[in-house]
Amino acid sequence: MFLATAMGLSVAAPSDAQIAQESVDLSVIQRIRDPGALLASPAGPLRLAHWVLWGILLGNGGLGVKQLIFLLLFACFPRVDAFGQQLPGGGETVGLIQIRGRIDEVELDVVARSIAALDSRFAAVIIDIDSPGGEYDGIDKIFDAADAIDIPMYALVRNRAVASAAFLVLLADSAFMMRGSRIGASAIPRLDDDELESIKVMYGVLASRRGIPEEIGHAFVDIGIFLPGIVEPTALLQVGAETAVQIGLVDGIVTGEVDLIKRVGLEGANFEDVRLASPTTIVVENRNWSDARVFLVRSGARFRLGTVTSMSTQRFRLRQPLTNGSRIEILAELIGSQERLSTDEIIVEDGLLIEWSIENILSNSSFFVTRSR
Repeated sequence: MFLATAMGLSVAAPSDAQIAQESVDLSVIQRIRDPGALLASPAGPLRLAHWVLWGILLGNGGLGVKQLIFLLLFACFPRVDAFGQQLPGGGETVGLIQIRGRIDEVELDVVARSIAALDSRFAAVIIDIDSPGGEYDGIDKIFDAADAIDIPMYALVRNRAVASAAFLVLLADSAFMMRGSRIGASAIPRLDDDELESIKVMYGVLASRRGIPEEIGHAFVDIGIFLPGIVEPTALLQVGAETAVQIGLVDGIVTGEVDLIKRVGLEGANFEDVRLASPTTIVVENRNWSDARVFLVRSGARFRLGTVTSMSTQRFRLRQPLTNGSRIEILAELIGSQERLSTDEIIVEDGLLIEWSIENILSNSSFFVTRSR
């Protein structure tokens, strides 16, 4: 399709009826395109024999005693694809990880840990995305986590997937968009030249893995790429759902996660929210003339967070999320003096953001508590 578009030929977008006919397990189709891989796989001969048997039965126009015996024997085997992985048969559990709003390093860490925590109890995981994107710092964690799991990962673009959010879409084994949604980039990431080149290369690799030209992936971050009918000169790639299907960025248009699991052969599966808790983040701005040692206090016990030097700001992210409902305080000891300062008691919630400003006159200090996610 890309070559036809690049040559100025008219390529019609798939109709709703055509899209609806794609209700198949795409990952299985991709795996059995290579006959050599089929025969060399552990369950390949079994699947091949299964298909041959059905051909014989259909050709004879009926079922004899021998055919029935063979069918019963085949029924005893688990349903597997060409690579020996069991196919869904109903009642499976699909993990669901929602991404909403701007993506930062904390969000990328939460998503990566959520993916890495998935086990064999799950038949698949869906990354449900509606995000304008954001930072790329930490995107490699999700890359590694996705490659490490043994279950398919699907992406669903609910409204928009821009910049780093679009990267997550390309990272999935199969991706789908809702009608009216968009995918692409709106601005060049604010990265140094080496980092930008690294992100560009990764976009190209992901595009290649989806069977489309690397240039389409590069166009997410490089305004020097001109693709007639797809990317205008001096612009970054940003397309709607229909065009994304046409050029191979995504695999189809769906109405939501229920429609998505039908498309991939998991109809009837149960959804389970597998997004892990966002960690508590503490930001301390020290406007005091003295350096400050900062502690978290819980149930009378002190846990040192670190030192914030004079006229600087430090961000502390607790690696292990605190239990919702826990009561904590943040304590600061000024180095070189006997002065100390603490916040009021804070009740912990998921994804808490605590911002504390320590002034030179301690009584003027203030703190604010919000939810970062």
